[in-house]
Amino acid sequence: MVSSQYKKITQALRYLISLSDEDRVNILLLMKLVWAADRYHARNYATLLTDYDYRALPKGPISSTAYDIAEGSGFLSEEQINYSKRFVARSGYDVVGIAPAETDYLSESDREALDFSWQTFGSMNKFDVVKITHKYPEWKKFEAYFADGVSAKEIDVRDFFENPADDEYFAEDSDKLEASKALFEENLNIHRIIKG
Repeated sequence: MVSSQYKKITQALRYLISLSDEDRVNILLLMKLVWAADRYHARNYATLLTDYDYRALPKGPISSTAYDIAEGSGFLSEEQINYSKRFVARSGYDVVGIAPAETDYLSESDREALDFSWQTFGSMNKFDVVKITHKYPEWKKFEAYFADGVSAKEIDVRDFFENPADDEYFAEDSDKLEASKALFEENLNIHRIIKG
């Protein structure tokens, strides 16, 4: 059985792709758009849009599950692959839309975060967005590891509440941010208890 969370992440990818005039998005840019949506959603609504399994790679942070879906990864079950391939598929360096986007698993706040991500970064060059992600603490703290050849590090998603010195994209009122962070911590603890 395909979980509702998996369906939601697939729909989030398809939704972002549907915002493109070509109904396709470069996979590197798509992963940065997912990161931006998650960062926005965490800071404004105290939950991630995707999941808590985030990695820092040399080209920025990624949601592992979103990446697996976009790639059609062998880490996924046959049911998961069959579900996601109805909506998105890898084509060269891009991820393309197949069936029309469905949004029944996306909340209003999810769509708001995805729209923010697209409106803020969707028209940018993918490498410019990569440079932007490198300013944020969830990636910046691993910069030296990547210089030494490390390929991936697990991100503490609580770092989404930290700010670089010159944050022009995700700036929030400090009181609101503290309240969101406290609630996010509670949600994260519940998630960890459920996951075991």
